[in-house]
Amino acid sequence: MSHRNHRLTVLFIGLAAAAGAVITLLIAPQSGKQMRRTLRRKYEGARDTVEGLGNRASDWIDKGSELAEKAKRKIA
Repeated sequence: MSHRNHRLTVLFIGLAAAAGAVITLLIAPQSGKQMRRTLRRKYEGARDTVEGLGNRASDWIDKGSELAEKAKRKIA
């Protein structure tokens, strides 16, 4: 799988989680002001989480590529 496919997978997982959180919050009975505040906090938390997961996935991909390159040099 390419770097792009991994990043897209992480992005879609994050978007699905965010959509689920928004739907849950919209169903829950709250005032408009409370709802906006809650949505903002959840969005910021989800954004940070997805960003962190994306960074970790990118690091893992880079490490895997480095290890594969080292193994390739040893074999050649």
